[in-house]
Amino acid sequence: MYKYKLAGFSQGKAGIESEVKEIADPVDAKAFLGKYSVTWLDCAGLSEKETSDLGDIFGFHKLCIDDCSHFPQRPKIDDYKEYFFLVAKEIEYKKEVKSHQVGVFVGRNYMVTVREKPGDLFQALFDKIADKSPRLEDKGSDYLCYAVVDKVVDGYIPILEVIEDEIEAVEKDILGDVSKETLKKIFKLKKDLLLLRKIIIPTREMLLFFEREDLPNMSDKTRVYLRDVYDHIVTATELVDTYREMTSSTIESYLSTLSNNINQIVKVLTVLASLVLVPTLIAGIYGMNFEMPEYKWKYGYPFALALMLVTVLIQLILFKRKKWI
Repeated sequence: MYKYKLAGFSQGKAGIESEVKEIADPVDAKAFLGKYSVTWLDCAGLSEKETSDLGDIFGFHKLCIDDCSHFPQRPKIDDYKEYFFLVAKEIEYKKEVKSHQVGVFVGRNYMVTVREKPGDLFQALFDKIADKSPRLEDKGSDYLCYAVVDKVVDGYIPILEVIEDEIEAVEKDILGDVSKETLKKIFKLKKDLLLLRKIIIPTREMLLFFEREDLPNMSDKTRVYLRDVYDHIVTATELVDTYREMTSSTIESYLSTLSNNINQIVKVLTVLASLVLVPTLIAGIYGMNFEMPEYKWKYGYPFALALMLVTVLIQLILFKRKKWI
């Protein structure tokens, strides 16, 4: 995976001119600033020193560079007059929710993205630039910023759909059988949803900032696109809240099912104890240490055993009619 990838495009006489390539030194991006109307430098997996050097090359504020070096940061936007800086969160789901920070610097004719984790998150955008996509015509760095934020936010909904499937699977487990593993799954889902909410809510506030504030290098045309991204994040927020309620209901169902199972066990044990009670009483009476007429009767013991059996059958019939068993 690359550490630095550079892309540039501009509208020329022959149409859109563009170029995409990997570079070894971010200083090479300076040449692109004069060659193309819009330059994008994507950096991934940088060390703290590399991030600091990048800030020196472009003249970024030290606070922004610190935010790109120290994780995690809350999604936000900072206005620095000549450029603005935002923090977004890429989310992945492999057994649990994990977030990776994306820092974005947007200037008049450039954009720099600093990603915590290398990967192909923006590969589709680079392909569009390389293919001279008509949608890039007359677009600026603010449109690239929209495309990056949109790409990040689009990854939220599929993950929420996976979590929904897991919630439904847990609900089926509860109806079938309850166990400690089921409870662990429920609490894991609650933890994942809490983390998602901590990411999605600040991201929604960040997108509202685009609408409320007059940011440098941000056109009204691009704000229209960002409103669409805002609609997506609102949908994601509603889904998170819905799934959190579902998870809470699932815990209540788990406890209810567990309580019902315990009641069933107690019921069975009570019935067994009741069935044994009368035969025990008869055995106790016949086992007393004084003479009884039945002792001299040769059918005394068979009679006692038969009496025990009859009482048990009578109890079973009675319990059945009462629907206790």
